[in-house]
Formats: sequence, structure tokens, C-alpha cells
Amino acid sequence: MKTPIICTLSLIAVGLLYCGSTGGRAESLTADTAGKPGTPPIGLLVEVRLISWPLATADAGKVQGKLVAMTDQWLVVASGSDEFWLPKDKVMAMKASR
Repeated sequence: MKTPIICTLSLIAVGLLYCGSTGGRAESLTADTAGKPGTPPIGLLVEVRLISWPLATADAGKVQGKLVAMTDQWLVVASGSDEFWLPKDKVMAMKASR
């Protein structure tokens, strides 16, 4: 009876350690770099089209909102009071508007 609980807690702990170790190395782009050629549209309205897995070609959905930050692994899009953290390997396309 205790074995499934211990396994579940161990998996959660490993996941938290992994997220903490990769998040510290990611350099975030902020509004200071927006507007320069070749930089992401931080602070602008974006529409991000997602795929269900990295080799898929079909559209799995979209998220619309303001691009808050972009790291080497994540896009952060704010829509109203919600904040969406989208893994970059699930992004098919992103459209920005001024």
C-alpha cells in the first residue's frame, strides 16, 4: 500500500528538481530587448498556434494574448488574468500585432 504513494512522491520530487535546475539557466528576454531586429515581440499581442507533439503537422489549438517573456524553453503569454506557459517544442507558429 505504501509503495505506490512513495513512487508517486518520488516522481513529483524528481520533476520539481528538474524544473528548478533548468529554469535557473534560462535567460529571459524582457521588454528592454523588444523592437530590435531579430528579437521576439515581448509586450505585443500574439497568437500562438500549437501542435500536439513535435512531429505533428495538424493544428492542436491556439493561445491569444500578450507575450510576457520568452526563454530558451518556454513562451509566456498573458491573457486577461491567466498566464499560459507554452513549451517551445509545441509551438507551430506565432503571429504578432502592434
